[in-house]
Amino acid sequence: MINKKKKRNPVLALQLSLNSAKDYYTRLCEIRLKVESIGGNNSINHSLDPEEWQRSVIYQRALWVALIIEVGRLFDTFETEDKKVISFKSVFNGSSLKDLVDSIHGEAIISKIIKTRNTFTAHIGQKQDEIISAAEICDSKLERLLDELDEPLVLFAAWFIDNAQWENL
Repeated sequence: MINKKKKRNPVLALQLSLNSAKDYYTRLCEIRLKVESIGGNNSINHSLDPEEWQRSVIYQRALWVALIIEVGRLFDTFETEDKKVISFKSVFNGSSLKDLVDSIHGEAIISKIIKTRNTFTAHIGQKQDEIISAAEICDSKLERLLDELDEPLVLFAAWFIDNAQWENL
């Protein structure tokens, strides 16, 4: 039985989410190249196996969705009284690393990913907004931005351990 009063360790939650986002990014960009080389401009090259192309397209879509959801989770700001989220935005709010997290959150690629998450991927809005493509994600500086989140996470982990915060979970 799950103890409903026990809280999630924010260091582990953020590390899992960040690592997942990095993995999804890497795999998405790998499969994108395969899809483009097999399908070429969204049309199947009939000398290649159409089922392999279709499987690759499905895999690309799954990674695209997973990455968008994960990046949204990293910067989640939606909270209610009975739902408190763990995200870089919530954990570092009020800390000396807030400006770094805010600067990464403010990058255009992050904003486009979150907008796609909020209007198409996690929720489907009635208004037809622009949807970020796998190509746009892979051609961006998202990988570098995700890597930049390692520093605040390492510093938070050290603070968490030094201050015995796991005892309060």
